[in-house]
Amino acid sequence: MKTKDLDPKALRYFQDQLKGELITPKSDRYTMFKRVYNAMIDYSPALIIRCENIADILYSLDFSKTYDIPIAIRSGGHHLQGLSSADSALVIDLTLMNGIQVDLKFNTIRVEAGC
Repeated sequence: MKTKDLDPKALRYFQDQLKGELITPKSDRYTMFKRVYNAMIDYSPALIIRCENIADILYSLDFSKTYDIPIAIRSGGHHLQGLSSADSALVIDLTLMNGIQVDLKFNTIRVEAGC
């Protein structure tokens, strides 16, 4: 899937739903955010979504299903084989979701997926 194959109105609507950032191959920061931990691997995803909340993830999953775009999930992005990305995929980048909450009353810790 190439972004040029996507309906521009649908892509704009998708972007308007997101709190996070939608990065396409035409974006200035595309090269920076498509990189994976292993520099020997160079995938070219169709879209990169820098999610800021759960709603961004749900919108991304719905968009990928509607337009039949494969998904890759990037948490920390440190997979040796670069499995946090893929060619022509929608990369759901969770690195901005890196909060940690400690609840001393209930002795629990909540760690977001981007940590």
